[in-house]
Amino acid sequence: MAGKPRGGLDPLSTTQRSSLMSKIKNRGNRSTEIAVEDVLIRHQIRGWVKHPDKVIGKPDFFFPKHMLAVFVDGCFWHCCQHCARNVPKNRRAFWLNKIDQNRRRDNRVRSALREKGYSVMRIWEHSVPDHQSWLARMRRMLDRGLTEQSEGSTMLLLPGSRSRISRSSASTDTSERYRAECE
Repeated sequence: MAGKPRGGLDPLSTTQRSSLMSKIKNRGNRSTEIAVEDVLIRHQIRGWVKHPDKVIGKPDFFFPKHMLAVFVDGCFWHCCQHCARNVPKNRRAFWLNKIDQNRRRDNRVRSALREKGYSVMRIWEHSVPDHQSWLARMRRMLDRGLTEQSEGSTMLLLPGSRSRISRSSASTDTSERYRAECE
Protein backbone atom coordinates (compact mmCIF):
# COMPACT_ATOMS: atom_id res chain seq x y z
CA MET A 1 0.00 0.00 0.00
CA ALA A 2 1.58 3.29 -1.15
CA GLY A 3 1.65 6.08 1.40
CA LYS A 4 0.71 5.93 5.04
CA PRO A 5 -2.95 5.74 6.05
CA ARG A 6 -4.29 9.15 6.92
CA GLY A 7 -5.13 10.00 10.49
CA GLY A 8 -8.72 9.92 11.64
CA LEU A 9 -11.39 7.78 10.02
CA ASP A 10 -10.20 7.82 6.38
CA PRO A 11 -9.51 4.21 5.33
CA LEU A 12 -7.52 5.35 2.26
CA SER A 13 -3.84 6.20 2.18
CA THR A 14 -2.73 9.72 1.25
CA THR A 15 -1.79 8.49 -2.24
CA GLN A 16 -5.13 6.73 -2.77
CA ARG A 17 -7.09 9.75 -1.51
CA SER A 18 -5.07 12.06 -3.78
CA SER A 19 -5.71 9.83 -6.79
CA LEU A 20 -9.42 9.65 -6.03
CA MET A 21 -9.76 13.42 -5.51
CA SER A 22 -7.87 14.21 -8.74
CA LYS A 23 -10.62 12.44 -10.69
CA ILE A 24 -13.23 14.94 -9.52
CA LYS A 25 -13.72 17.43 -12.35
CA ASN A 26 -13.91 21.15 -11.62
CA ARG A 27 -17.32 22.64 -12.30
CA GLY A 28 -16.23 26.18 -11.49
CA ASN A 29 -17.77 28.58 -9.04
CA ARG A 30 -21.23 27.77 -10.33
CA SER A 31 -23.41 29.18 -7.58
CA THR A 32 -21.76 32.62 -7.66
CA GLU A 33 -21.59 32.67 -11.47
CA ILE A 34 -25.25 31.71 -11.75
CA ALA A 35 -26.20 34.44 -9.29
CA VAL A 36 -24.24 37.04 -11.31
CA GLU A 37 -25.76 35.76 -14.56
CA ASP A 38 -29.26 36.05 -13.06
CA VAL A 39 -28.60 39.68 -12.07
CA LEU A 40 -27.28 40.52 -15.55
CA ILE A 41 -30.37 39.00 -17.17
CA ARG A 42 -32.77 40.62 -14.70
CA HIS A 43 -31.20 44.05 -15.32
CA GLN A 44 -31.16 43.49 -19.08
CA ILE A 45 -27.40 43.77 -19.45
CA ARG A 46 -26.62 42.10 -22.75
CA GLY A 47 -23.68 41.51 -25.05
CA TRP A 48 -21.70 39.14 -22.86
CA VAL A 49 -20.26 35.71 -23.52
CA LYS A 50 -19.44 33.13 -20.84
CA HIS A 51 -15.95 31.59 -20.70
CA PRO A 52 -14.73 32.51 -24.20
CA ASP A 53 -11.92 30.15 -25.22
CA LYS A 54 -10.03 32.76 -27.21
CA VAL A 55 -9.74 35.36 -24.44
CA ILE A 56 -6.79 35.14 -22.05
CA GLY A 57 -7.83 33.61 -18.72
CA LYS A 58 -11.30 32.60 -19.98
CA PRO A 59 -13.19 35.24 -17.98
CA ASP A 60 -16.49 34.24 -16.43
CA PHE A 61 -18.24 36.97 -18.45
CA PHE A 62 -16.80 38.82 -21.42
CA PHE A 63 -18.21 41.87 -23.19
CA PRO A 64 -16.46 41.87 -26.60
CA LYS A 65 -17.91 45.19 -27.79
CA HIS A 66 -16.64 46.92 -24.64
CA MET A 67 -13.46 44.87 -24.25
CA LEU A 68 -14.42 44.11 -20.65
CA ALA A 69 -13.42 40.85 -18.92
CA VAL A 70 -15.33 40.03 -15.72
CA PHE A 71 -14.11 37.43 -13.23
CA VAL A 72 -16.29 36.13 -10.40
CA ASP A 73 -13.82 35.05 -7.72
CA GLY A 74 -14.31 32.89 -4.65
CA CYS A 75 -13.02 34.62 -1.53
CA PHE A 76 -11.04 31.61 -0.25
CA TRP A 77 -9.54 30.48 -3.57
CA HIS A 78 -8.46 33.93 -4.73
CA CYS A 79 -7.30 35.42 -1.42
CA CYS A 80 -9.92 38.07 -0.74
CA GLN A 81 -8.45 40.67 1.62
CA HIS A 82 -11.92 41.70 2.82
CA CYS A 83 -12.84 38.22 4.06
CA ALA A 84 -9.36 37.10 5.15
CA ARG A 85 -10.56 33.51 5.39
CA ASN A 86 -8.50 31.14 7.49
CA VAL A 87 -6.21 28.69 5.79
CA PRO A 88 -6.89 25.09 6.86
CA LYS A 89 -4.53 23.83 9.57
CA ASN A 90 -4.06 20.46 7.86
CA ARG A 91 -1.49 20.66 5.06
CA ARG A 92 -1.14 24.39 5.64
CA ALA A 93 1.90 24.72 3.34
CA PHE A 94 -0.04 23.06 0.50
CA TRP A 95 -2.99 25.43 0.88
CA LEU A 96 -0.83 28.54 1.17
CA ASN A 97 1.03 27.51 -1.99
CA LYS A 98 -2.22 26.72 -3.84
CA ILE A 99 -3.83 30.05 -2.97
CA ASP A 100 -0.62 31.93 -3.79
CA GLN A 101 -0.47 30.22 -7.22
CA ASN A 102 -4.08 31.29 -7.88
CA ARG A 103 -3.29 34.88 -6.87
CA ARG A 104 -0.18 34.97 -9.08
CA ARG A 105 -2.12 33.54 -12.04
CA ASP A 106 -4.84 36.16 -11.49
CA ASN A 107 -2.18 38.90 -11.62
CA ARG A 108 -0.59 37.46 -14.79
CA VAL A 109 -3.96 37.18 -16.52
CA ARG A 110 -4.99 40.70 -15.49
CA SER A 111 -1.69 42.13 -16.76
CA ALA A 112 -1.91 40.22 -20.05
CA LEU A 113 -5.47 41.38 -20.64
CA ARG A 114 -4.59 45.00 -19.91
CA GLU A 115 -1.62 44.80 -22.29
CA LYS A 116 -4.09 43.76 -24.98
CA GLY A 117 -6.32 46.76 -24.18
CA TYR A 118 -9.01 45.01 -22.14
CA SER A 119 -10.56 46.33 -18.94
CA VAL A 120 -10.74 43.85 -16.08
CA MET A 121 -13.36 43.70 -13.34
CA ARG A 122 -13.48 41.31 -10.40
CA ILE A 123 -16.63 40.47 -8.50
CA TRP A 124 -15.86 38.87 -5.15
CA GLU A 125 -18.01 36.06 -3.82
CA HIS A 126 -18.93 38.07 -0.69
CA SER A 127 -20.25 40.96 -2.83
CA VAL A 128 -22.48 38.88 -5.14
CA PRO A 129 -25.62 39.15 -2.96
CA ASP A 130 -25.28 42.96 -2.73
CA HIS A 131 -25.43 43.37 -6.49
CA GLN A 132 -26.19 47.11 -6.52
CA SER A 133 -22.56 48.02 -5.87
CA TRP A 134 -20.85 45.78 -8.43
CA LEU A 135 -23.64 46.30 -10.96
CA ALA A 136 -23.18 50.09 -10.78
CA ARG A 137 -19.42 49.65 -11.24
CA MET A 138 -20.01 47.35 -14.22
CA ARG A 139 -22.40 49.85 -15.82
CA ARG A 140 -19.81 52.62 -15.43
CA MET A 141 -17.19 50.43 -17.08
CA LEU A 142 -19.54 49.55 -19.93
CA ASP A 143 -20.68 53.17 -20.39
CA ARG A 144 -17.24 54.73 -20.46
CA GLY A 145 -16.30 53.16 -23.80
CA LEU A 146 -13.48 50.99 -25.00
CA THR A 147 -10.14 51.33 -23.23
CA GLU A 148 -6.59 51.13 -24.46
CA GLN A 149 -3.52 50.91 -22.24
CA SER A 150 -0.91 53.54 -23.08
CA GLU A 151 2.30 53.98 -21.05
CA GLY A 152 0.95 54.23 -17.51
CA SER A 153 -2.31 55.92 -18.42
CA THR A 154 -5.65 54.68 -19.61
CA MET A 155 -6.88 56.08 -22.89
CA LEU A 156 -10.64 56.19 -23.24
CA LEU A 157 -12.15 55.92 -26.69
CA LEU A 158 -15.44 57.72 -26.65
CA PRO A 159 -18.18 55.82 -28.50
CA GLY A 160 -18.98 57.35 -31.89
CA SER A 161 -15.81 59.47 -32.04
CA ARG A 162 -12.09 59.20 -32.43
CA SER A 163 -11.47 61.48 -29.44
CA ARG A 164 -9.37 60.23 -26.57
CA ILE A 165 -9.32 61.35 -22.98
CA SER A 166 -6.27 60.47 -20.91
CA ARG A 167 -6.65 59.40 -17.32
CA SER A 168 -3.59 58.83 -15.12
CA SER A 169 -3.12 55.34 -13.74
CA ALA A 170 -3.25 56.82 -10.22
CA SER A 171 -6.97 57.41 -10.67
CA THR A 172 -7.87 53.97 -11.98
CA ASP A 173 -11.12 52.39 -10.89
CA THR A 174 -11.04 50.51 -7.58
CA SER A 175 -11.84 47.27 -9.39
CA GLU A 176 -8.61 47.62 -11.35
CA ARG A 177 -6.21 48.14 -8.43
CA TYR A 178 -3.82 45.40 -7.60
CA ARG A 179 -4.74 43.35 -4.59
CA ALA A 180 -2.39 43.17 -1.67
CA GLU A 181 -0.28 40.08 -1.23
CA CYS A 182 -1.74 37.16 0.72
CA GLU A 183 0.02 36.15 3.85
